[in-house]
Amino acid sequence: MKRFHGWEPATTYEYDDAGRLVRSRVEAEWDDGEQTVMLALQAYRNALCPLCGGPLSVCTAPENELKFKGGLPIRCHATTARAVAMEPYKDQPHNQALMIAPVLRD
Repeated sequence: MKRFHGWEPATTYEYDDAGRLVRSRVEAEWDDGEQTVMLALQAYRNALCPLCGGPLSVCTAPENELKFKGGLPIRCHATTARAVAMEPYKDQPHNQALMIAPVLRD
């Protein structure tokens, strides 16, 4: 995370009495704080349901059975535009490998 805020590792140089470089040490990027953040992120991701994306502790709790209801559908207009643009290519071999990037109009 600290790299995102402009941090760069510092290098410390050690010289002997004659002025010769005897050792250099680069500051560790993955210090205790960075490791803690990444481990917490992994723990958070592990606690999410791979199907709905919600907390596993909520969506799989026996007491919540039949408490969820489906909401109204919403449409991804970018996906709709991509599907419409793919229509002329529907009979092309391996058309699932074609990529069409939807562009938002002004």
